[in-house]
Amino acid sequence: MDKRILVDLLLLDAVARQGSFTAAAEEMGVTQSAVSQTMKRLEQELGYPLLERTTRRMHLTPQGEIMLKGIRNAVAEVQSALDRIDSEREQGVLQVETFSTFAMYWLLPRLPDFHAQNPDIRVYLNTEEQLRPPGAGSADVILRFASSPPSGFASELLGQEQVFPVCSPLLLQRFPGLDETELLTAATLLATRTDGEQSCMKDWRQWSESTGIEVGTDVLYFSRTDLVLQAALAGQGIALGRTYITQDALANGSLVALNTPPLSAPFRYYFATPYDRANWPKVARFRDWLRQQLAPISAGDHVE
Repeated sequence: MDKRILVDLLLLDAVARQGSFTAAAEEMGVTQSAVSQTMKRLEQELGYPLLERTTRRMHLTPQGEIMLKGIRNAVAEVQSALDRIDSEREQGVLQVETFSTFAMYWLLPRLPDFHAQNPDIRVYLNTEEQLRPPGAGSADVILRFASSPPSGFASELLGQEQVFPVCSPLLLQRFPGLDETELLTAATLLATRTDGEQSCMKDWRQWSESTGIEVGTDVLYFSRTDLVLQAALAGQGIALGRTYITQDALANGSLVALNTPPLSAPFRYYFATPYDRANWPKVARFRDWLRQQLAPISAGDHVE
């Protein structure tokens, strides 16, 4: 069927509802002559009459009635599909992807607040350490700690952290009487073997050179940052913490920040989303919520 006939069928529906070419033309924003010519052409192409023309009102023929039923069923199917698309954009599952440390220590404890404010949206949280290229994943939102905005996505800067030494009060009890600088040379330091390689400013040597504070050489290595933080919480040594991922532990006292100069982390937090989802209402609501949650701690603060 010629694609033009699909438009013609919508005109037929208007004629059937309005009962005249003139009223149908006004509804559809075309001329009365255009409607009349369209109906004549449609009947010629189909090979049977669709309208019975009287002096007062248009009436559908039996073939026209059958055609109209099909048109309205098709329009209802299209409207249903549009409604499902709109619903998907506004509510339902929101797929959020980020790296495990941020997910575990910052985002996950705060998701109940988002769900309470947005009961029609359920966050499906997935951890992925590496940013996948556009189109490779199904995430609606990607949260990244990076040196620049992720390319290929609609991106927005969310916040910047500082880097500073943290440890458990349990560790301080084992070294009574030592000040912060003495503690940094006496206690075990905690790190991953990749610290510093990606300019996160988490390497102890980099931190020492930047602050001018001497640190010890006894370093216990782990494969991941979340394991480093767990070791610090267990009192096994001193870790280089970051503002957001240590926020809760510092607030509840399970970690303490040493009184040393903090350094700004070169990496920043970015909110990214595929371009075709950038204007989805549920994506915007999650982005606005993140802004509110991250706002209380600025780039220059860490919780004591």
